[in-house]
Amino acid sequence: MFLDSSTLTPLLKRMESVGYVTRQRDPKDERQVRIRLTPRGRSVREKGIGFRGGLLKATGLTPAGLRQLREEMVKLRENLSNAARAKQ
Repeated sequence: MFLDSSTLTPLLKRMESVGYVTRQRDPKDERQVRIRLTPRGRSVREKGIGFRGGLLKATGLTPAGLRQLREEMVKLRENLSNAARAKQ
């Protein structure tokens, strides 16, 4: 998702408070937190999956085209991050 932990933590806490996910520290590495969908979270995810078809149609892209666009956007983000680090 390319989000910092300072952005993700509040989102995950809210999702946990409404019962969509559980958070648990990894016993082997306390720095990592394992996130799991609850049955309620799975139900919400299933509702969202039905939305994807309409979203894809609205973009006018094929599934392959959408994947390619995503890959290009990820590469663009990496290039911009690398350029910013190089300037430091």
